[in-house]
Amino acid sequence: MTKSPKISIILPIHNAGDYLRPCLDTLINQSLQEIEILCVLDCPTDGSDKIVEEYAATDKRIVLIKNNHNKNIGESRNVGILAARGEYIGFSDHDDTHKQTMYEELYAATEEGTKEAVFSGVFAQQILSTTSLFSQYPPLQKAFLTLLVRDGIPRFCGHVTPHLYNRSFLLENNITFVDTKETCGEDRIFLESIISCIKKENDVAWLNKRLYLYRLHDMNAHTQKWYGDIPHTLNFVKKMIEVSRNTDFADRQLVNHLIARFLIQTVYTSNRKYRNEPGEKDYKTLIKEDKALCNLIAYASILSLRLTIPKTLFAIRLKYICRSQLYNRN
Repeated sequence: MTKSPKISIILPIHNAGDYLRPCLDTLINQSLQEIEILCVLDCPTDGSDKIVEEYAATDKRIVLIKNNHNKNIGESRNVGILAARGEYIGFSDHDDTHKQTMYEELYAATEEGTKEAVFSGVFAQQILSTTSLFSQYPPLQKAFLTLLVRDGIPRFCGHVTPHLYNRSFLLENNITFVDTKETCGEDRIFLESIISCIKKENDVAWLNKRLYLYRLHDMNAHTQKWYGDIPHTLNFVKKMIEVSRNTDFADRQLVNHLIARFLIQTVYTSNRKYRNEPGEKDYKTLIKEDKALCNLIAYASILSLRLTIPKTLFAIRLKYICRSQLYNRN
């Protein structure tokens, strides 16, 4: 292809198994034809590469990129970003599917390329409609708040895959993915970088539709070093605190409430399922060392966070630890 496509869809592929064909079928049959599909073959061993080569032989929009060693999904996406030629970039996982009009609708929402990003999915203001917490917020603020809410929201809402990003915007701001062989949380960190670099709220479009179909199965499990999860979660939260301070939110208390909720839930989940590597600091030490995190939890209203009973008990204990640290109690 000589003409630059409207959208480059980056698709890292490892061992996708039987999920790969349905994924590719929903990409090559998109109603928007001016796309390229960058298949980054991350050293698959189950024949996924042969399937992609079969599709590429009949569809010139499929571009094959072969990693010389296993890079995992973060670095594979970075390879795709550098190779992309499209005006906008989209991401897909190799086991998911897409509605036929997904990229046509996303591109239309860019309003002829005037948006830095288009967010799509089922959003927090819908899930929390009984309290109307988010109804007064413009798109950029809703994007920020959506990243902080997890319970009740489809899992892909915190992922990069349902959205669209201006390629020049990514390159100019050097926005890339963390190395997922070393840590996790790459999607939320990437999205936080997007939001922190956006200067005007009308640079973002907001499509209130579920266009990306996330598949849940046993192969979803992460294989990276999970000991990096807690430190990266805490660094992510600290960045969010800074972003919230520099953004004109109408309700500062609500923002702090959601940050505290996100922090407690993710630290609880990480600590419950995974253990730190020898020599790594545990979550209590990392939180106690940072005054902003300590303050956030120490003054959080635990009952209003609407956590499960185990998480509430964990939060009470964490609140006690933070207050003890702030007031120099043992």
